[in-house]
Amino acid sequence: MRRSHTLAAAALSVLVVSACVTDPVKPLTVGEHLYGQDEDEKKLIQTAAKADDELRNRGMVLQDAQIDAYIRGVAERVTPPGIATAVPLRFYVARDPIVNAFALPNGSIYLHVGLLARLESEAQLAHVLSHEIAHVVQRHSLQSSRNRKATIVAAHVADLLLFGTSIAYLPAIGALAGHSRESEAEADRLALEYMSRAGYPLEGAEQMFKLLAEIKQKESAWGSVYSSHPDNQQRVEATRELIQSGRLATNAGGDNGAARYIAVRDKLILENVRLKLNVRQYQLALDAADRALATNPKLPWLHYYRGEAYLRMAEDPVGAAREDAWINDKKHNDELIGEHRNKKQARLTSARQAYEESLRVDKSFMHGHRGLGLVAYAEGENKMARESLTRYLTHAKDITDRPYINNILGRLESQ
Repeated sequence: MRRSHTLAAAALSVLVVSACVTDPVKPLTVGEHLYGQDEDEKKLIQTAAKADDELRNRGMVLQDAQIDAYIRGVAERVTPPGIATAVPLRFYVARDPIVNAFALPNGSIYLHVGLLARLESEAQLAHVLSHEIAHVVQRHSLQSSRNRKATIVAAHVADLLLFGTSIAYLPAIGALAGHSRESEAEADRLALEYMSRAGYPLEGAEQMFKLLAEIKQKESAWGSVYSSHPDNQQRVEATRELIQSGRLATNAGGDNGAARYIAVRDKLILENVRLKLNVRQYQLALDAADRALATNPKLPWLHYYRGEAYLRMAEDPVGAAREDAWINDKKHNDELIGEHRNKKQARLTSARQAYEESLRVDKSFMHGHRGLGLVAYAEGENKMARESLTRYLTHAKDITDRPYINNILGRLESQ
């Protein structure tokens, strides 16, 4: 928590200073932009650098060379010429299942796993990257900090930062890069310009908004432009109007890079489902797995994670009820918990079916035996539990939970 207090204090000091400055902000695409020379912007950049360190130290940045290289390649296509000489743009994948992305004033751009797992093409990724790059180019963080009431914003940022849990932490960092409607509209417009110049079909932007409309409110971050919000309809209309105006080359019917994007998306989908399970978003994990299986039914890990979602809901009715209340705005009370307790056997059956399906897809997928063993253990089928769990420990690779499984086997032997 010490680092969180430090970062919150830094955010407060930055925003207090910001309230007193009214100089106009020049974009990085013009000469004499003076990026990083004013004291308030220097402090914003320093705070952003501390945020980068904090996220890395918390293990919130996904380490995958293939995905990183792919994102950098798309970003290079859409970045306006000469920007790198003013501020180096760096791109990170945030290990968070929330649907969000944000840019910090030091050029760090974060794309959440939860968002990347929902995209369907490189053109959609290009739109997200272009939008966030536009925030950096236009120095919207500096504009925002100079235009808002520092004490109110800083208090809100500090509250979020001090909350301290990983799933709430990234949206809190994103609050440092919060922008006005005008800035968001400008980023949308510039994103289309960047995409057009790079040759991406602009319908990728419209497809992005269609995806946003399908996202549950609880899956997106507070304050995120990727959350379900009435303003998004205005953004759709403005985007469509600009595309139809003829002012930009739409590249209609051009390569949207769907095949290239899907080639790297499987890792992101699996990470998204796993992260949801880690934070007890059982139903959302199940929804994500089902959505992915509709287009990729031969991925054993997706069937396995479906089983995990059902098994954990069966074993944790209180958590399942809490998520149900959170998603559907219900009261989290004994009655709701009772409803979920009554679903235990049905969920164990569904878990078993999912684990069996993972093995039908790939007979060598040993984690399927792990799941079957845990279901059997929950149902009191001790012989099957011992056989399945022993097979998992004997044949699976990269086992990370050996002590846990051995503990269960020890209990079974003592019975």
